[in-house]
Amino acid sequence: VAGPGGLRVVACFGHEGTEMLAAAGGLPEAIGWRSTDELEIEGWLITDAGRPPRGPLLLEIHGGPVWLARNRWSARNIVLPLLVSRGFSVLQPNFRGSIGRGGVFRDAILGDIGGLDIDDCLTGVDAVVRAGRADPARLGILGGSHGGFATSMAITRDHRFGAAVALSPVTDWWSQHGTSNIGQFDRLFLEADANATTGPYIERSPARHADTVRTPLLLVAGAVDHCTPVGQAQLMHAGLVDAGRVDSDLVVYPEEGHGVRSYPAVTDYCARVVAWFETYLTSS
Repeated sequence: VAGPGGLRVVACFGHEGTEMLAAAGGLPEAIGWRSTDELEIEGWLITDAGRPPRGPLLLEIHGGPVWLARNRWSARNIVLPLLVSRGFSVLQPNFRGSIGRGGVFRDAILGDIGGLDIDDCLTGVDAVVRAGRADPARLGILGGSHGGFATSMAITRDHRFGAAVALSPVTDWWSQHGTSNIGQFDRLFLEADANATTGPYIERSPARHADTVRTPLLLVAGAVDHCTPVGQAQLMHAGLVDAGRVDSDLVVYPEEGHGVRSYPAVTDYCARVVAWFETYLTSS
């Protein structure tokens, strides 16, 4: 309770495991940086205070894209406490398109999804590395839904990441338009004609540029996902296998939809994500 003397605890519902759980989830710290066009971007850096400052860093891109990363216990994303407890720091950027900074900032992603919003994320990684808080040789990237798309798109443009995980991604906007239960989403955010043979539906589809990828990618999908159908992950995986330049693994959970939410699939998913990053981002 807030009073003249400051804050006073009236009742505490914590127990002996509270501090352990909080420590496992990491400590979020607000940070800021400038994007490639000098726009100010904000986000959260989640770290384990007991770990060395120059360990591996994971860029986690939130879904939506009209959503935001907040100052909250990272177990809301069930795999993050595991990653933080094993020595990874996590950067959660609130790129343009995120809510919380007004309509102009939110709408800045319209017509440019997979463009400057990804620059906002990559420049955040640059800022953390410049500050001496991450090992530039051990960088990873992950995300689900829009974050899965952005992860897949980012690794077609940038080769700094040693490993990537894309959950429930969009990788081909044309097929997404015809098979998803939110088929107007792409027209809204791409602001283009789905049947055009050039333009954003081609340029912003990661599967169309799989031969440019140099980052090992773990793709995860639910077989009953109607939002970003399983074929989206399959297309990206097939493109990477055909290109033959990097490792690609595809995991499809037969009873999962948009995301991985039930057990034992959650346990399997967490184990695979941790193993994927630990395999490719171990120190040399």
